[in-house]
Amino acid sequence: HKTTFKGFEKIKYRYQLLGQSSKWVETEDRNVHFSLLVPGDYQLRVSYLTTGNGWSSPKTILYIHKEKPFYLKTWFLILTVGFLTV
Repeated sequence: HKTTFKGFEKIKYRYQLLGQSSKWVETEDRNVHFSLLVPGDYQLRVSYLTTGNGWSSPKTILYIHKEKPFYLKTWFLILTVGFLTV
């Protein structure tokens, strides 16, 4: 016996990465990739659309905090200047 869920073959998604852009991006892909994110705080929000239905309410599914690289942190810069002046 085979169970079939009609209308779920082609689920459309839309996502936004708050902190980078407020624009919604529509896709049928279940994977998203972000590159070159500057240090800061982000929220990945996702919504979906199935045939015959409207968009679901957006859900925040991931909170992201990206730190500055160590070489841009104050303590590293102070140490570097200290070593260079010795």
